[in-house]
Amino acid sequence: MTPETPEKKRPRRRKKKTARQEPEKASRAPSEEPDPETRTTEKKPGKSRAERASSSARKKGGPEEGFTFESLSGPLARNVAKMGWKEPMPVQVRAIPSLLAGKDLVVQSRTGSGKTGAFGIPLVLQVDPESDAVQGLVLVPTRELAEQVHQVIKDLAAGMGIRTVAVYGGVGYGPQIEAFDK
Repeated sequence: MTPETPEKKRPRRRKKKTARQEPEKASRAPSEEPDPETRTTEKKPGKSRAERASSSARKKGGPEEGFTFESLSGPLARNVAKMGWKEPMPVQVRAIPSLLAGKDLVVQSRTGSGKTGAFGIPLVLQVDPESDAVQGLVLVPTRELAEQVHQVIKDLAAGMGIRTVAVYGGVGYGPQIEAFDK
């Protein structure tokens, strides 16, 4: 019998750490490049109230003609001017007519591009100040964004009898629940 020899263990080789590389993006011709500022996708629910409203809006000069702040009147027009908004942002021009026509939209756009105004203006226009019911709900991922969106909608609705409330976690619910009771 021969004595068994222990196997030699090979030292492990460490892989070299390399800088993380971004995957290459497919190149596109300039004419195929999507608008980097805004992308909207209309959801077409069929023959719903939204589709009938959209059809009606087109007959009245709706979504195809775009949107301008000059088309606003009364307190909303004054509030938009007070906020320093001189012209609608591209996302607002594209989204507001469809939202006013009752369509559902998914909008993807950069920070600071005017998304809050794009949904806030139609929201304020469609709320009935006489009703005590909750008529709009905006969901956002952070407390800071909730406060920011709340302030913009509150500023848009100033003097119109519309009440707004920001509700979020991490704080006492008492004052938030009281705000709903008002």
